[in-house]
Amino acid sequence: CTYPATTKQQTPKNNMSDDHEPRRRWNRRNSDGAAWGGENSTNNNNTDDHRTRSYYREPVQISAEFRERIAAAARASIVTLATFSLLVFSGQEVLPVAWIGNVFAISVLKPTLGGTFLSARDVFVPMIPVALISWAVSAALSVSSTEVYRIVLPFVVALAAMVVFLCPWPHLTMKNLMLLIFYLVVSNPLSLKNVATEDVSSSIQDIGPFFVPALVGTICIGLLVSLLVHVVMMKFARSTTASRQVLILMRQVSHETNQLLLSLTRYMQSIGKDSDVARQARTLIDYHTRRRSRIIKRLVDYLPAMRTESKLGLSNEGIDIDAIEAFAACAKKQQKHAELVQAATTQTLLGEDYTSKNSHVREVKEIISENLGYVLERLALEYSKSETVFFFINASKEDKEQIIHDLQHSMDEYLQAMRQAIHDAEALLQNNDDASRSTAGPMIRVRVTFLALFSFIHELRDVVSATKATTDKSDKVAETAIARLLSCLKMKWLWKDISKRRLATKTAVGLSLASLWVSIRYLNGHLAYTQGVWVGVTVASISLETTGAAYTKALDRLWGTLIAAAYSLFVAKVFHVNAIAKLLVLTLITFISTLFSNPNRPYASRYAATSVGSILYGSFDNKMLVDDYVPTRIMLIFVGVTIFLFVEVIIFPRSSRTIVQAQTVQLFEDLEQFFYQSSKSCSAISSVSGKDEESNDNFVDPLWMLRHGHKEVDVTSSLKDSVSAVKKTFALAKVEMRPGTLEPSLGM
Repeated sequence: CTYPATTKQQTPKNNMSDDHEPRRRWNRRNSDGAAWGGENSTNNNNTDDHRTRSYYREPVQISAEFRERIAAAARASIVTLATFSLLVFSGQEVLPVAWIGNVFAISVLKPTLGGTFLSARDVFVPMIPVALISWAVSAALSVSSTEVYRIVLPFVVALAAMVVFLCPWPHLTMKNLMLLIFYLVVSNPLSLKNVATEDVSSSIQDIGPFFVPALVGTICIGLLVSLLVHVVMMKFARSTTASRQVLILMRQVSHETNQLLLSLTRYMQSIGKDSDVARQARTLIDYHTRRRSRIIKRLVDYLPAMRTESKLGLSNEGIDIDAIEAFAACAKKQQKHAELVQAATTQTLLGEDYTSKNSHVREVKEIISENLGYVLERLALEYSKSETVFFFINASKEDKEQIIHDLQHSMDEYLQAMRQAIHDAEALLQNNDDASRSTAGPMIRVRVTFLALFSFIHELRDVVSATKATTDKSDKVAETAIARLLSCLKMKWLWKDISKRRLATKTAVGLSLASLWVSIRYLNGHLAYTQGVWVGVTVASISLETTGAAYTKALDRLWGTLIAAAYSLFVAKVFHVNAIAKLLVLTLITFISTLFSNPNRPYASRYAATSVGSILYGSFDNKMLVDDYVPTRIMLIFVGVTIFLFVEVIIFPRSSRTIVQAQTVQLFEDLEQFFYQSSKSCSAISSVSGKDEESNDNFVDPLWMLRHGHKEVDVTSSLKDSVSAVKKTFALAKVEMRPGTLEPSLGM
């Protein structure tokens, strides 16, 4: 951190006038964390001298996360306001159930235009065939008698759940939403017919023959509103296009890379000379490596949205998609080498002596610093110039060739300096066993750092060479729609996947049990009052693959329902039937819920925001007062959650914690086999020579093992199998770790 230089005309502290107000200082030691603290006098005489006051008020910092939350909340609230305005004031007789359009609009809304389009496409493409199939099934069941409809419905929805969750088609990604649409269309007619008394039945309006097209139209309006919000933002300087975000992230990755190289340069120049500076540099290396990893992850996540915007002609002009993808691929490869540099510079090997405690270690580090310090500084400078020329500015061909030549020259200098540093260090340690043992750790870490850094720079060199060699590339033949359809039909269904089969089976059982609240006349007419579909809607919404995730989503749905119910009762009591006031309070709750949402569990906030609209306008659709609609809604959501958790925990029990425990123990056994196979392969390395036979010098090329030596080492198939076993075991334990922490704990 750098601080601004002080001016020469500062007022001396002792000559401060009585009228001058001292700078307010945050009293961190006595802070109680209050946002609006008072002030306390530090004067022992308890006088009112304002020069001795210390202020408790913490400084307010507007972080980037807060700005992103404000922007996301503003987009969500605008989408809610526009969706309900279009659907409500256009007349719900034409497009019914306006709240469903808002649910889908909020569900597909993403931070970027391209991401929102991809989410909307994932909803729209499978929605059309699902709606047509459900419409046909509903029409066929409606032709039959009510008794047959009641008997067949649980089996129909169970079969639909099996088909939806076992379908391998790539566009069927939002399977819970598709199952929800199918269940609404198929069960709604019976829910309105199957009423206990004739008086209630005569007061309920039938959904009509065109309910499904109207439902699809309502959902499409919600999807269009989400897209239009981003399209309108393109007219402003801070647009929400993915291409703009990608360019910002590229600059951030480049900045973190330069800071990482500068920190490593500072580390190499100070080892053995200034331990304090070296420790600071190690901390910066660790910080910039971790931050670079997070930014690269966001950059890679935005690439599909950027490609979509480019195909739609909505991206910024002058953007080279191929160059951006090459930059992202290069950054991902470099990150592996950066993490190796981080491990080699920030961690100490077991038994390694510190510089201040061992003169041999200090001498070796001084030799390495003298040989590599300033050479590394020139290499970092040439890398920064090369990255800027090839990815951030439009340079001429001659300039690019010159930059590549300079970068290669710096890499050769660095390679020669490293060879010289190793040679000088080994000459110092020759015939000194004690020095060799004490300096083994620093020598290993320096070699690893060098290899990782050289590979880091070489990744950019390879990308530039590949880009230069593939300037004339042939376009791929576009696959036709018929060919894509045939390829989808040939895909194997997911029945052999144990986790997918369990998910489909438990959803089918839970949904068939939930449909009894529509099929059984007493439950639907007396208890649910024609709203029995909410039990099945709840089961279709919270069905997830793991027990922990499903349990957490079920609790979030209950909390969201309670918050939405309380807010809806308040709105109904205060504003009565004022349509404009309803829209404004819906916009407000959407803004607040999005602003205070938990990134790890956003479903509760999103469901609370969308449930307010479904309660206010759902009661209007069913000609019920909000006071009567809310208790029934809470009861049915609770019943749906209870049914699914009963199926999840009792009928199909599965514990992610058990899997984590088993795979953790298995990991140690796999590691034991890996170490045994590694020792057999490593024992052969000592017999491999690393000297260059074509040259006359005695230098050992530090990159010889990476380039040529590994070919002479016999790597058996047993070693490869042990590596694969370790990766597989660790990956499975890592996937099940978070669901295991979310599972309900009963001490079993």
